[in-house]
Amino acid sequence: RLRAAGITVPDSHTNFALLDLCTAERATSLDTALRARNISLRGMASYGLPQCLRATIGPASVMDGVAEVIEAFVMSESAR
Repeated sequence: RLRAAGITVPDSHTNFALLDLCTAERATSLDTALRARNISLRGMASYGLPQCLRATIGPASVMDGVAEVIEAFVMSESAR
């Protein structure tokens, strides 16, 4: 779903997904949008990846909610 929305998500064999937003500013903007809905992803700047957020995999209903916020974020960017 996130890839279809235009977010780069490398394959993962762990309990988390790395979301590459291309720029640190975009990652910060998405983080702000998620936090406004009480969703917290981990920023990866301290790992040298300021353009990335890390999403721990959880229940499908929670992940659907995260995906909905991210899809809306991408759509709002397209509208600008």
